[in-house]
Amino acid sequence: DNRFPFYLRWVQILFRRMHWIQKAMARISCFFLKFLPNWLRLWIFWGPLVRGQFGLVQCVAGETEAVHKQTLEANYEDAVVDVDGQADVLILAPTCIGPYTKDTYLNPLLVNTYALGYYYNMYVEGVPLLRQGGAMIVVNPMPYKWTEPTHTAYKAIFEEAVAPYGPSRFEEQQERFANDETLNDIYRAGKGPAAVHGFYMYTWAAHGMEKVGKVFLVGAEDARGPDVLGWERHDTVVSAVAAAKEWLKGRGTKEPDATFWQCPPVGYARVAVGSEEERAAIVAGNVCKK
Repeated sequence: DNRFPFYLRWVQILFRRMHWIQKAMARISCFFLKFLPNWLRLWIFWGPLVRGQFGLVQCVAGETEAVHKQTLEANYEDAVVDVDGQADVLILAPTCIGPYTKDTYLNPLLVNTYALGYYYNMYVEGVPLLRQGGAMIVVNPMPYKWTEPTHTAYKAIFEEAVAPYGPSRFEEQQERFANDETLNDIYRAGKGPAAVHGFYMYTWAAHGMEKVGKVFLVGAEDARGPDVLGWERHDTVVSAVAAAKEWLKGRGTKEPDATFWQCPPVGYARVAVGSEEERAAIVAGNVCKK
């Protein structure tokens, strides 16, 4: 489970479990990183000195359907994590390691997409790790910074469609953005996605936004992002967990439990529940609306 080269193994260890040398390295590194510009920090952590210990899982060739079946089996064997029971509170810490944030800031639109679109949906066999109506805690600074021109369209959609119209009516603006030639020129020049792509990013989180009861954000640098998304802000994980449990108790959950889903590495939860009848009921209630 080592995800870093030997000289950075301390990064994946909880601070309270580090020995004194690792704690010293952590404190010194965090102190000096504060003074580095973002582009230099990105260069360091995306550079050749920081490489995960990942390799090729499998290489399959042949008839399409047969290859697809074997590929899924290999992926499941490599990445499926068995979990006993659903969580009432799910704690996530989305990072900039993702398909839309290479050398860019992780802006509010994409934090929402990664947390409620990707991480929430990382489960197999129809039962999500977080029970329906549960609370999610997202640990992320969510800077209100939009890398230009890569995320220019994302910023415009967030401010002109998501913020004023919300999840129920934001699509009313889709045609306007689809025909925005200024934003589409960024795509034509190969410097960013098509103007309408931000709508797909927001919609990608629709299932999570529908099924999760409430989201709490820990460590926000700027209130604008979470305020638009309707997320409750907290300074620490401890206070967020306490608030989430209190919120759930007010809705009938007697003893809420919390689960931390560590990612990366990428994994898919296979959640064990009591009986087949209970599983069938959860799967049926988790079906997406058409």
